[in-house]
Amino acid sequence: MKIRQYIKRQKELIKEHKGTYKLYKVLRFLVIVTAVLSFLRGSYESVALCILSLLLFLLPSIFEEKLRVDIPGLFQGIIYLFIFAAEILGEVNHYYTAILGWDTMLHTINGFLCAAIGFSLVDFIIKNIGSVTLDPTHSQIPYQVKDIIKTVIYTKGGTQVVIPNGYLDIGLLDTMKDLLVNFIGAIVFSVIGYFYLRNEGKGHHFLKGLIVKPKP
Repeated sequence: MKIRQYIKRQKELIKEHKGTYKLYKVLRFLVIVTAVLSFLRGSYESVALCILSLLLFLLPSIFEEKLRVDIPGLFQGIIYLFIFAAEILGEVNHYYTAILGWDTMLHTINGFLCAAIGFSLVDFIIKNIGSVTLDPTHSQIPYQVKDIIKTVIYTKGGTQVVIPNGYLDIGLLDTMKDLLVNFIGAIVFSVIGYFYLRNEGKGHHFLKGLIVKPKP
């Protein structure tokens, strides 16, 4: 009974975005139809993927409730479409092999969603924090500080900075920069790796020191 009430509560959260809720209902209907057809064909693995997709559809609303954040309807809609494209179209209907570049497209969308999350974290104000540094027993147990409404910072020069409405995690401010430089680093290595493979490893002693190989 508690599980049914929980799912019902998640659906109520989804209904807050009317357009997204309509998309959710259409995709949910298609997943259920796919599950029924898969069951009649005896493809129980596909049925399990359909059930997994229905559960994944609830993740945005679960994150909204547990993390106390507001995920925009457009973002939720993209997540629903991504789940449907990956699990139902990709796995059940074999789009990964039937359509060239389907897997690449989904990985691109995944990167887009991750970048959007990172961008959102730049201005994120946190209400709760936990750190082993705050543990008075020094036993490496995270000490929780909840329901933060204001943070005050005192500088050596006597300046006082007040951060209203929560705790500002300084580490999140450079999240997008970290993502960008990670991307640049990956591009640089990929270019070097391309020439390494093209030349069959000749003349690239530096790169040879970075490539992990199986033991004979």
